[in-house]
Amino acid sequence: MIVRRAGAAGVLAPLLLLACAAARADEPWRPLWNGKDLTGWQTYLGGRGPKRPLAEALGVDKDPLRVFSVVTVDGAPALRVSGELWGALTTREEFSRYHFRVAWRWGTAKWPPRDRAPRDSGICYHSVGPYGAGSLVWMQSIEAQIMEGDSGSFYSVGGTVADVRADSAALTWQPGAPLLIANGRRIARAEDVERPAGRWNTSEVLAVPGMTAHVVNGRLVMVLENPRRIVEGRAIPLDRGRIQLQSEGAEIFFRDPEIRRLERMPEEISRQAGGRP
Repeated sequence: MIVRRAGAAGVLAPLLLLACAAARADEPWRPLWNGKDLTGWQTYLGGRGPKRPLAEALGVDKDPLRVFSVVTVDGAPALRVSGELWGALTTREEFSRYHFRVAWRWGTAKWPPRDRAPRDSGICYHSVGPYGAGSLVWMQSIEAQIMEGDSGSFYSVGGTVADVRADSAALTWQPGAPLLIANGRRIARAEDVERPAGRWNTSEVLAVPGMTAHVVNGRLVMVLENPRRIVEGRAIPLDRGRIQLQSEGAEIFFRDPEIRRLERMPEEISRQAGGRP
């Protein structure tokens, strides 16, 4: 459900080309993967999705089908997510005030019930609580979508909520648009900037308390304000958590996941959210 919230409409600001995606230049990147095995990551397999669940979830660090593995792609190591079962490759560490980025590209394998649908995965960040909160599989979180033709969109996983400046008819992020409360499933990214299948893409998430941003291939495509979850009827700010890379019916390869500290949202991004820091 999308409910209009009071906000000042303005002229559509140009989308931003973020070549370095704008954290402080002196903040070093920290690799989240050693390029050899799954050290530092937890696997979870919950089944084939809400329409075709397994009798019971396989659970944490149980992967008999090798849904998650390390392979060589284009001459370099990569994390392979087969997509055969719905699940997640999750950081064991949680993060706040961060800039995360990862390279990815699609494989060829697709699995029922999405074998005839666009390839689908995602980055679920600020992930908290137990697995199974979202679609019987994922932790409660905010999703930066990775999907053919839809990469960078916002999805609520397990009932998370955010305020989004969006076109109320198309439900598409639009700088300067009125602020809407997005307590439903999806707000579309501003534009499709994904590269053709077989080529590598880069997705980034920038997060500070009260604001997050999605960047795809250097383009700002989504800004969320006041991310939160509802606990016993109360809104609890959602500003920290683990990061999940989804397995959702399509083979995908990830490379070079890394993170760095982000004290303030870059000015050119905060400007799209009414000048907030």
